Amino acid sequence: IIGLGANGFNIAKRIKGFDIGRLLYNDLSELKEKAKQVDGEFVTKDVLFRESDFVFLGVPLTNLTKNLVNKEVFKTMKNSSILINTARGEVVNQDDLVEALQKNIIYGAGLDVMYPEPLPSDHILTKLPNCVLTPHIGSATIEIREAMLVLAAQNILNVLTGKPLLTPIP
Repeated sequence: IIGLGANGFNIAKRIKGFDIGRLLYNDLSELKEKAKQVDGEFVTKDVLFRESDFVFLGVPLTNLTKNLVNKEVFKTMKNSSILINTARGEVVNQDDLVEALQKNIIYGAGLDVMYPEPLPSDHILTKLPNCVLTPHIGSATIEIREAMLVLAAQNILNVLTGKPLLTPIP
């Protein structure tokens, strides 16, 4: 798991029940307490990509994470690896991903996010048999949607009362 924030941690909790051999994670720093809850092992990105059967992306899009997964990374991954991106589309260099899938450099990909969103209906990713696409619905749970509504309402109230936003967008 790249990124052990809220999304990455929730992924870790869920996959832990599948009797996996090791749960590797990478983040800006080692998150010992969080990792302990899911038996996570902090490793470098290089080790994570090289040794993982499934790579889950759960990082925000920043200057550090844009095109984080690219041709060079795909070359280090097992040809049996599956990349799962529920983070942001541009964390993965999509052209490099297409090449990795077409040439069987990696086994497959599951994408809940891509760029642009939505993809044009004739985009190559929609035609590859080793790529599964979902329309950015990874967070579509009742609990998440309720939390989003509460947060939006609180931000509206804050604007109306002159208070700072809880989640400002720069």
